[in-house]
Amino acid sequence: MAATSLAYEVDKYSLAQSFYVDEENGIFITKILLYFQNIGKSPKLPVQLELRPMVNGFPSSSTMIPGSEVVVKSANITVSTDASSHTNFEFDEPIFLNGLTDYCFVVASNTADYKLFAAQGDTFVLGSTEERISKQQTNGSLFFSQNAATFTAAQDTDLSFKIKRARFKHTSAVATLKNTSVPQILLDPNPISFDSGSSVLTINHPNHGFQPNDRVAINLNGGGAVGGIPEATINGVQKIVAHGSSGFKGDSSVDFSGFKIDVGTTAIGFGTAGGNAVLCDKNIPYSIAHPNVEVLLPNATVISAGIKPTVTKNLIETNYGNTTATNRYSKDASFSSLSLNTDNESQTPFVILNNSVADSASLSADGTVQVQVTMATDDSNVAPMIDLQRTSFTAISFQVDDQAKVVGSSTTQTVPINFVDETRAAGSSSASKHITAPIQLEEEAVGLKIMLAANRPEGTSFDLFFRTAKTDELLSDQPFVLQAEATNNPIDNDRGTFRDYEYLAGGTGGDLVPFTQFQIKMVIKSTNIAVAPTFQSLRVIAMTT
Repeated sequence: MAATSLAYEVDKYSLAQSFYVDEENGIFITKILLYFQNIGKSPKLPVQLELRPMVNGFPSSSTMIPGSEVVVKSANITVSTDASSHTNFEFDEPIFLNGLTDYCFVVASNTADYKLFAAQGDTFVLGSTEERISKQQTNGSLFFSQNAATFTAAQDTDLSFKIKRARFKHTSAVATLKNTSVPQILLDPNPISFDSGSSVLTINHPNHGFQPNDRVAINLNGGGAVGGIPEATINGVQKIVAHGSSGFKGDSSVDFSGFKIDVGTTAIGFGTAGGNAVLCDKNIPYSIAHPNVEVLLPNATVISAGIKPTVTKNLIETNYGNTTATNRYSKDASFSSLSLNTDNESQTPFVILNNSVADSASLSADGTVQVQVTMATDDSNVAPMIDLQRTSFTAISFQVDDQAKVVGSSTTQTVPINFVDETRAAGSSSASKHITAPIQLEEEAVGLKIMLAANRPEGTSFDLFFRTAKTDELLSDQPFVLQAEATNNPIDNDRGTFRDYEYLAGGTGGDLVPFTQFQIKMVIKSTNIAVAPTFQSLRVIAMTT
């Protein structure tokens, strides 16, 4: 359609009718009824209606109330000669209008053939030669426009119309939402490791959320054989390997980075393979729930929420990797309080299961996370509303562990698939760590005073490492050195309490080999994937002789 330089539409024939919402808390409009007298003889074009705010006594030229646009085809327009029939302009969903506020509806079409009934003050009532219209039936006015943007008022005239609004009971209602199916994820290129003579393959799949004995679907999508093992042998549902050491709670077949499967056919050689299109199931672990719910909450209404999550197991717990899925995963029996549109932290690890694992744990019927929203009102004109088109659930998890080197060496630590000590220059295996940028000094130093503020809950810890290098050395080639804490701080389960930790690399006087470069690494540990230390500040002073 043609438009002017100000983007006003040409030949857009429009009428606007203003009205006033006199209910203090507002109303929800469901539809508007208009009365047509004629639709003309030209090609039948549709009629559009939309709600707009009033600006300085005139319909807004550009702002429309979201969701209020309705288009009715010519074939659905009902006409009459005496305004006895109406045409419905029904909104897809109830539209909320603020109380004690002026609004208008704009009726537009690209033809001037449509005729609507209207009433003008001091004229005869339709069908009468005696009764006159003596007062306006609404606190509004009719406006004319040829471009649906610039309006001229006809203050003694109003369109014939009815506004239908919703009415609500003084009671509460509950909406229960559940997770949708968890889709498969595209893994990094060549995510499958194999070793000669072994039928066990390692799948690189960070933060997968699985336990031993879970079943997982894998599809290489044409990636070809892996170490001589045919692709068809790997594709399909595979069972995650469970470690055979009895009495050991950790399991070297699964860690944060991936898991192992046994395909029953031995590989030739060793390396990685799979191609660039490997799809694999996943679970979504979390301990922080952030429900994103767009809420409309008029006065005199209230809304509250609850959550019913599925609990997973930490790697050191008794039923971790149990052969029975219902022992590995369990859903809370009742809803617990949930705050909308903010982080809800828990010290219990939760998980959203993919359909296969959920089925095996008999948890698929109602989803593995449910959010219940309770809405209530004390005013029959209004009610709370949630916008399901803008509703989502953000699940946040810590990627953290506490590693031991050898299976069976500890009942409070886990064993990774491939253990690499944190003193190594690169490639160490702990799940969570913070490494500072390399620091270059202008003068040589012989020690480091390291100070940080941290909160350390029960079951968590952190180790501090450093490394140094001379001017002619490459810092990234140097191993890290574990540094003992000079202070002796207790645990703090109050997450708002931060204590000062101090470390002296090289001792009080500084006895390190002189260096001009250094780097700090903090390895973060926890036996509970739902809890981790947090840090507030880090300061380092390089000490010279």
